[in-house]
Amino acid sequence: MDKKQTGFTLLELMVTLTIAGILMAVAMPSYREFTMNNRLTTATNDFVTTLAMARSEAIKRGEGITICSSDDMATCTASAWEQGWIVLVTSSNELLRVHEPIDPAITITNAASNTSIEYRPTGFLNGGVANTFDLCDSRTGETGRQIAISGTGRPTNITPYPTCT
Repeated sequence: MDKKQTGFTLLELMVTLTIAGILMAVAMPSYREFTMNNRLTTATNDFVTTLAMARSEAIKRGEGITICSSDDMATCTASAWEQGWIVLVTSSNELLRVHEPIDPAITITNAASNTSIEYRPTGFLNGGVANTFDLCDSRTGETGRQIAISGTGRPTNITPYPTCT
């Protein structure tokens, strides 16, 4: 009685592993880029959502709402925005929302070096002056995002933003 052997030969296994290795080498840079883009998009969307929520709360409550950078998640600390931020009622310091620090590879830069933004009860920015925030990671070129806030308080996401260095 002859028993037929089944399975892979060493040559078949080596060819399969070689093909798998080549595919991984091609896919890894794309996956890294995909992951970095998703992290940057998430941070941008979180910040835009916070701005929209603060503007909405200012209009709904009929009082000023402040968004400020905070590294202790309880008070305005004039820290870097990527360390986290909070939303509070300007007059009473009632805390409305807390955002934890974002991915450490991402930086948020404000053109005016502001560590806080205040919405008036009308939904407009206090002072009515437009403002921008640039979000960048370790890549250079057109990989960043910019959040432009008009004097009327409306945030807009500008993608891609070409000034990340």
